Amino acid sequence: MNNYDFQFLVMAQNEWNGQWMNRQQLFSRIGKTQRVIYSNGTFKSWDIKSNLYSDAPLMSQMKLTDNVWICPRSKLLTQMPRLKIIDRIINTIYVSKLLKSLDRTSDTILYLFHPDFLEYVDIIPHKILVYHAYDDFSKQSNYHNVNHKEKTLLEKADLIFASSKKILERLIVISGRRDIVFLPNGVDFEGFSRRRAQPKDLGTIPGFKVAYIGSINNKIDFDLLSKLALKIPKVQFILVGPIKNLDNHSAATLSALKLMDNVHFLGNKPHSEIAAYMQHVNINVMPYRTDSGNWACLLYTSDAADERSSV
Repeated sequence: MNNYDFQFLVMAQNEWNGQWMNRQQLFSRIGKTQRVIYSNGTFKSWDIKSNLYSDAPLMSQMKLTDNVWICPRSKLLTQMPRLKIIDRIINTIYVSKLLKSLDRTSDTILYLFHPDFLEYVDIIPHKILVYHAYDDFSKQSNYHNVNHKEKTLLEKADLIFASSKKILERLIVISGRRDIVFLPNGVDFEGFSRRRAQPKDLGTIPGFKVAYIGSINNKIDFDLLSKLALKIPKVQFILVGPIKNLDNHSAATLSALKLMDNVHFLGNKPHSEIAAYMQHVNINVMPYRTDSGNWACLLYTSDAADERSSV
């Protein structure tokens, strides 16, 4: 191994090869000069029915991707919280695997993107603990399982980042800390400003194009999209991204949308192709729900209000 000033052990819930978010954008760059290991932790017993679990290998090996060493999850190392002895054994094996990937001559920065990884804080040696709050987890339905972990992580972390002003305010209130750093999400300006060829599947769709690119889940206002598609049939509505975590109503509405001639679901795309899809449509939109029960709406509208008040 090369000697580095620091090495990063990053733990996040999203797969590295999935949709690119601030996790990949940050550490694909940091990985050019520092050693970075990226982990999703282990599978849990409730993941067994998921597509990620069914697609995972029985055993996995570290692999270098985008300047980052990825430690993929494997079926063999699946934790079972109800079977505490087995659970501890599996977690010990997994942590041992992570520790072997580290350079013992460099100080380790343990960089957590979610409170669920609190369990690793006391068992992975590190010089600095970072908590990067990329979302307002209190607006999500399972926060009662995360609440205590987040408060403890806020106490233990040496450095805390908040990716929005609303998240920053909330963390200050519940932690009492004044040293939390506001680190807003940025944009890959170079990647999106370079002109790209039109994707083939997009080129087969004629006419005026309106596109949404991102996760296709409950935050999308499928009822609104259905009404718009019926109202203006000459406009082609295009959705690019993975479909996941739909409630019964959203799933039914989405199924109806798939039958409409002017609605097109093009699937998930590699991050390197996203700019091309955005460049070759007429309008890019974020058709999020605006009802009060939608956590995404609460988060985005609150931050938008903050921005307006600061102008």
